[in-house]
Amino acid sequence: MFIKIYYSKKQMPKPKYTSDGLPVISPENIETYGKLYLRDLKRAGIEDVFKVFLEKLEKENHNLCTLLVSAIENRRALGFSDDYLTGLIIGARAVYEALRRQSAANKLEKEFEGK
Repeated sequence: MFIKIYYSKKQMPKPKYTSDGLPVISPENIETYGKLYLRDLKRAGIEDVFKVFLEKLEKENHNLCTLLVSAIENRRALGFSDDYLTGLIIGARAVYEALRRQSAANKLEKEFEGK
């Protein structure tokens, strides 16, 4: 179920951030992203979805991509199973996309406020 919420300029909620400066993810973004992610997985499969994610991450945030690939490559040496790898892939993409989407929404809200 999608809930459409409309705010006047005065009612627009201020973006919230963690003490580390990361955006707090809104329930609306989680709901929307969850549906899109499931759709992508059903259409393309986890291997293709993750390949596209890694390619984008490599271009936009090389150091984060290096960290993720290192964790994948070293999973067996660390004692983690292939199930761990699947969870890592799903979790990494989900967190990255949720933060990216919320950051974009916060930027749009700031522009709407004229800041």
